[in-house]
Amino acid sequence: MARIPIYQTNWQTLKQIFPVPQTGTLDPAGKVQGFALNITSDVYLDVNTIIYVQEYFDLGTFVLRDARIIGLEGMAAIVVEESYDTIKALMTKDCTTLCTDA
Repeated sequence: MARIPIYQTNWQTLKQIFPVPQTGTLDPAGKVQGFALNITSDVYLDVNTIIYVQEYFDLGTFVLRDARIIGLEGMAAIVVEESYDTIKALMTKDCTTLCTDA
């Protein structure tokens, strides 16, 4: 018999970041500072709906920032402050606990 995954909801609280463009501000070298990542809020979601994780690339400064983008099934992606490894661990499914022999 085939093993069938049965996904239970797994609600977790993550820290969502709202990137805000810093318009008209330059760093000491005269370059645009990109996006501020200091506006945050808790987000309560089913981590079993996360379909991908990637590092946050700041299009204003063209550098990777200390934030991650997660894609959610049926929703737009959001930016969070949890580490890549933390999110990847939440996404990892173990068939010994999630599957049935039905």
